[in-house]
Amino acid sequence: MDDQLGIVGVDLDQIRPSGMDGIFVVPFILSPLPSQEWALVFDHVYYGILLAEKRRARLVEDHVELLVHEADSLQTQHAVLAQAVEQTNAAVRRRREERSRRGKSPKGGRERERRALRSLREQAGGLKL
Repeated sequence: MDDQLGIVGVDLDQIRPSGMDGIFVVPFILSPLPSQEWALVFDHVYYGILLAEKRRARLVEDHVELLVHEADSLQTQHAVLAQAVEQTNAAVRRRREERSRRGKSPKGGRERERRALRSLREQAGGLKL
């Protein structure tokens, strides 16, 4: 289950300059591989954390690429990222529990989306332009 994701290390060979002066890309490795749902929730959670020290982060497959300034405390950046991972795990768990309580599966959501799309297309086809 990807509601138990954790940071398991840093890919030392992939730390590299970002192309911006004094800014480097530091890839933190996650395990297990995040699902699409986890990735969407992570973006929402991470960018919802309001801290002056927080840097930009991007989820790429099984790692988070964090932009870090050479003067930054890498430990502080790691702590912010770890907080976001923990909050994302909890949010994904809550979402799944809520879906389970309501008896809704992701497949049911796709069917609802297909019906809504079909309805919108019908409405759009009937517009008087």
